Amino acid sequence: MYPEAMDAFKMAISLPSTCVHKVHYDAYKKLFLISLFQYGKTPKVPSHTYQILSMRLENYFEFYNMIYEGYNSVSNLQLNLLER
Repeated sequence: MYPEAMDAFKMAISLPSTCVHKVHYDAYKKLFLISLFQYGKTPKVPSHTYQILSMRLENYFEFYNMIYEGYNSVSNLQLNLLER
């Protein structure tokens, strides 16, 4: 279920465009969250995505990168508590 959704969101991100649209932001947001829940890491923007889109998406989602860092710190804390 998740791999198909991730493929669909990656396809939406890589749609040809000269500017970033809300569709791109929403698709990347959902891809980010699914990737975090499924694999515990942030997704890579597809290599065939236009450069302007990939730069804008990565800059726009600094807040989500903070969520990722918090997610990792909680996961590491839980692992440390389990090892004791």
